[in-house]
Amino acid sequence: MKTKSVAIIGAGLASLSASIYLRKFGFKVDVFEQGKEL
Repeated sequence: MKTKSVAIIGAGLASLSASIYLRKFGFKVDVFEQGKEL
């Protein structure tokens, strides 16, 4: 079975919350942020 993946643009509160939620359901999550720090 293939692992589903998702890319999230931006590392704000909603984006990070969504990434945690998706990881719990087995998604591979990549978060991209323009700034150097989160």
